[in-house]
Amino acid sequence: MSRIDELIARWGQARTELADLEAAEHPDIVDHHGRTWEWSQGTLYRHCRLEFPEPFITDGRLGLPKKTHLTTVDHEMCATCDPDRLTADAA
Repeated sequence: MSRIDELIARWGQARTELADLEAAEHPDIVDHHGRTWEWSQGTLYRHCRLEFPEPFITDGRLGLPKKTHLTTVDHEMCATCDPDRLTADAA
């Protein structure tokens, strides 16, 4: 393995270790609707492909998605975010 390949491999390993450390510093958040939000980057947390800053999630001002979000192909919502999905899955 050449010196450059070795440096690239060490750099990739260091990035993975740093990402693991950052994720450990940002535990998941459960909001007042019972949704689990996973850390994305900075102060942003992600759930059902939606991202919001931690204060929006923890202070209770974040509601359920609007119907326009539920019909967007880019957003596959869970049963909590889309209550109609629960009845469709049961059928």
